[in-house]
Amino acid sequence: MEQFAEYGFEGTSTRAIAAAAGAAMSSITYQFGGKEGLYLAAADHIGEQISHIQLPGIISARQAVDRGDLSPTDAIVAILGEMANMMLDERSESWSAFIIREQQKPGEAFDRLFACFIQPMSESMIELVGMVRTDLSGRKLRAVATGLIGQVIALRSARAAMMRILDISTMGDDVRTMISEAITANARAILQAKG
Repeated sequence: MEQFAEYGFEGTSTRAIAAAAGAAMSSITYQFGGKEGLYLAAADHIGEQISHIQLPGIISARQAVDRGDLSPTDAIVAILGEMANMMLDERSESWSAFIIREQQKPGEAFDRLFACFIQPMSESMIELVGMVRTDLSGRKLRAVATGLIGQVIALRSARAAMMRILDISTMGDDVRTMISEAITANARAILQAKG
């Protein structure tokens, strides 16, 4: 996964993968049918990991809204907070690099990632945003929901720029808190806007 994330499908050799894994090259063919099968397995693994981390919180927040225990706005903020935590976690570095590469040239691996977690997370967010922003529908609603998610994705996809802009070399708890507060404020402002 790390080799594919760093070098892409075309730039990664099975020899490098086998060396990094401490395995024989023949095991790639035996286990996965070749490099393409291994690449798709890596996409499946990433999708499963992100789903395992994110989907339970989304489902829980949605159920809390249905019970009346949580407002849709608070549910959206909670979901964005959990997404931000994942994006700020070092584990997401190789996942994000892999996904960003697939975003640039989508193929079967992107289709799998989209079906596994991108679509369910997005549809949940769209539904919740629609509960708050009743003035929006169709593509406008989807654009607002995507924009809310995008500010969190930027924490990983634009991390180097963000750290340079913030003039920091490490991501300490104080910076994480500041970023979380900014995302919450942005989300609440967007959700309160009309038109």
